[in-house]
Amino acid sequence: MNLSKTVLALFLAVFSVVLNSAEFKVDRYGQAVGLEFPDKITSDAELKADVDAHNVYYTSFTIPERTYYGGLPGSKEKYNLTRTGFFHLEKIEELDGRVMLVDPEGNLYFHLGVCSMMPGNEFTTVKGREELYEWLPTADSDFRQARWAKAASFYLANWIRKYGSYDEVKWQKTIVERLRRLGFNGYGEFSQIFPGNDKLGFAYTKCLEHYWKKGFSITAGRSIDPFDPQNAVLLEKEFASRVKSYFNDPGLIGFYTENEVFYHEVMPQMLKRSDTFSAKQEFARKMQEYYKNNIAIFNKEWNISLAGFDRIATTALEAKTPEAKKALAFFEEFYWDTYFRLVSTTLKKVDPDHLYLGERIHTNQLHNDLVNRIMGKYCDVFSANYYTEHYDPEMIQKLANLTGRPIILSEWNYGCREQGLPGVVNVADQKERAKRFRLYAEQSAADRNVIGTQWFCLIDEALTGRGFNDYNGERLNTGLFNICDRPYKELCNAAAESNSRVYDLIEKKVSIDESIVKEKGK
Repeated sequence: MNLSKTVLALFLAVFSVVLNSAEFKVDRYGQAVGLEFPDKITSDAELKADVDAHNVYYTSFTIPERTYYGGLPGSKEKYNLTRTGFFHLEKIEELDGRVMLVDPEGNLYFHLGVCSMMPGNEFTTVKGREELYEWLPTADSDFRQARWAKAASFYLANWIRKYGSYDEVKWQKTIVERLRRLGFNGYGEFSQIFPGNDKLGFAYTKCLEHYWKKGFSITAGRSIDPFDPQNAVLLEKEFASRVKSYFNDPGLIGFYTENEVFYHEVMPQMLKRSDTFSAKQEFARKMQEYYKNNIAIFNKEWNISLAGFDRIATTALEAKTPEAKKALAFFEEFYWDTYFRLVSTTLKKVDPDHLYLGERIHTNQLHNDLVNRIMGKYCDVFSANYYTEHYDPEMIQKLANLTGRPIILSEWNYGCREQGLPGVVNVADQKERAKRFRLYAEQSAADRNVIGTQWFCLIDEALTGRGFNDYNGERLNTGLFNICDRPYKELCNAAAESNSRVYDLIEKKVSIDESIVKEKGK
């Protein structure tokens, strides 16, 4: 998950002031020193006492009646759905023609996932700024699993204090059991699937991002050059290598092929390049076609003087005039059609059984109509990381009309500063966070265009930022659970309530809770 550059820069500037203040430190549990809030841990004994207390809390929730994968019991027979052994899509006439996911056993399924279900996202870089921390785990101690060479995880250290040890398989089983009681039925993206998940019935998705790092020629940013024939060979090889372990896994819903690409940057960056590469050569050919071999008109509209179209490929350009921008749009349509056709056909060739879920569109790209429309031609499901103050059914309808695909809302959350971390979308307090969860969750379930959501994410990010971003890592109140493994109870209670209503909302047996609808208007 990436914030826009402007928002991120502002946030880091504000947070750096706090970090540099003399009184700010991180305590032995990963919490802010000097900041008081409900449920703040002050001793190891409190963590150990949480074992029994949390067992009582989570078991107080009755697991909704669901199928093995979390689908709707009896829906196979009720709607005459098909059992294929894999997740797939079906149009259900009895639900006004709504297209829905169907699980491998043939039951109606609405995906309720939680992203980053693994220890790792909460590791924070500590090397070089050890003075910020009252205590750090070391690699030669009982907390060795909470320490990497440059980074540490207070979450894992607290888990070890709480339970005495950390075992990834036991951890996964514990977390899945918690989430199932809260009504979730799957992993969101960036989760690690440990051994034994095939016995848990918790479905998941898989993102193939960063494949382009393996020797591909790049047009710009993270877009491989779709006109380079060698890329087609590399892509098939790379996808085949990455997906082979998933071929026969019924628990996999499908694949994303990228995450939060800034598509609008690709064309300007491509134009600026003056070296020879396939996409720029194709651009030159397309301009010759567009301008009907009249270089004089091209020169006039692009404010340049070239002897012929063959010079375009090695010339840095910029589309400044309305006419040049129109010509560029002509090529951009062709570019992205070629790109998504290549990605989609290659993925389907190596794995025809799982769904192609698109590229997890960044919130600020949801209005990139050209790219989204073309992506919709080639994906099975359109995925959108949709962060918003309030869910907008009209915008989702527009996306559905544009793409022609059902939508999975592949990231969303709300956060508040109560424990020292802001949210992507900030609200006043945890009570308000819970209300926003309910409104978004219930509106999306009731929306005929949506087939699932993935909350970002399981655990809060570290107070000093997530480690894979070095010293400027994202630091957000994203979790259902905080860094001490304590649940945000208002939020978890809200999740359990709304998740239990999902299939009733889909079947129109209930309406969105009026109390939370009224809260939106305040």
